[in-house]
Amino acid sequence: MDFLPDVQKIKEEFKTADHDIYIVLDSGDKFITKFHETNADLWPQKEKIINIDHHPSNQNFGGLNIVNSKAASTTLVLFHLFNRIGIEIDHQMATCLLTGIYTDTGSFMHSNSSPEAMRVAGELLKKGANLRLISKRVFRNTPLSTMMLWGKVFSRIKKNSQGVVISAVTKRDYKECSATREELSGVVDYLKYIPGTKYATLLTEENGHVKSSLRTTRDDVDVAKIAQKLGGGGHVKAAGFSVKGRLEEEVRWKVIPKKENQVE
Repeated sequence: MDFLPDVQKIKEEFKTADHDIYIVLDSGDKFITKFHETNADLWPQKEKIINIDHHPSNQNFGGLNIVNSKAASTTLVLFHLFNRIGIEIDHQMATCLLTGIYTDTGSFMHSNSSPEAMRVAGELLKKGANLRLISKRVFRNTPLSTMMLWGKVFSRIKKNSQGVVISAVTKRDYKECSATREELSGVVDYLKYIPGTKYATLLTEENGHVKSSLRTTRDDVDVAKIAQKLGGGGHVKAAGFSVKGRLEEEVRWKVIPKKENQVE
């Protein structure tokens, strides 16, 4: 995302007392921000928080909650909000907003690629959004470190008898591949397309926690409900959770009784 306008201005550390208002974007729950660990004193002050999101599992943790679970992306919510309050969208803003729609719809291939998402994307293109740049940098710009890390994911794929596909990435993998966790973005979507898959999960290690990304293509599976049972959340077809711990590979064997008259 380093191609986005003004991305260099982003800061990851702040003091809660330094600001009057905090706008939290695209976070179904406060743990998504990680600020519940670094700025725990912020959350009891709900009146200081504006929560803008599109996840159905959103916990409405803000004093003001602008949540539209039918929107394909949070940037689509922002588009309508800006129009409502009279903020003019320039070409740089349009590129940022379209990036959110483009990524959350999987370049308009996911089931949330609604007529509304396509219409707003068209409006943003009229305002000067650079779709060619977005598609090139998001989906057609793969570093060697990313390819090596994805290779680890694909080499460890397992599928159980219930149709659950699972793979994992450890802290050691990041070091061996000279990669970061951000480079895993999108790889779990490949796992869900394995024929016969009920849902797919990718487990990763990060700062003493194991994080899981859940994906499905089936209409009879709600991965958000699975994630919620473990303190997470998300969408019906894309969700996640985080628990304290680490990953450890385990190999299991089982005995299959021999059938009568079975030829070995």
